Amino acid sequence: MIKITGLTKSAQNTLLLNNVGLELESGKILGVIGPSGNGKTTLLMCLSGLMPFDKGSITINNTTILAEESSARSEKLWDFRKKSGIVFQHLYLFPHLTVLGNITEAPVQVNGKPKAEAETEAKKSSEKTGA
Repeated sequence: MIKITGLTKSAQNTLLLNNVGLELESGKILGVIGPSGNGKTTLLMCLSGLMPFDKGSITINNTTILAEESSARSEKLWDFRKKSGIVFQHLYLFPHLTVLGNITEAPVQVNGKPKAEAETEAKKSSEKTGA
C-alpha cells in the first residue's frame, strides 16, 4: 500500500508539488503522465526517499516518513529507501547495463540480495507492467 498525504515540495521559491494526495492498494499499478516540468519526477523522487519534501507524509506498507524526517540521515529513512525505488528515465539509466541489469543493480548492491533472486523479482515486475 502506498499513501501520500498533503505532499508539498518547493525549490528556489517555486512550488513543485502542492498538497498531493494519493492512496494505492498493494498490487495496483498507476501511471503518472503529463508534460515536462509538471512534477512527475519530483513526486517519484520524494516517494522513493531520494528527495526531501516540505510538508505531508508518505507511507509505504507500514512505514511512514513525515516531512521533517525526509531530510534526516536516519536509519528509518535508510530502511524506507531500501524498501522503495524507481527506475529512472533513459537519462539516468546505466548505459552499460541492460534494462534487467538496471532494475537489479540496487537490490543486489544495496540490499545484498542474491543476483538470481533479484532477476526473478525484476522479471515478475516487468511481466506485471507488460514490459
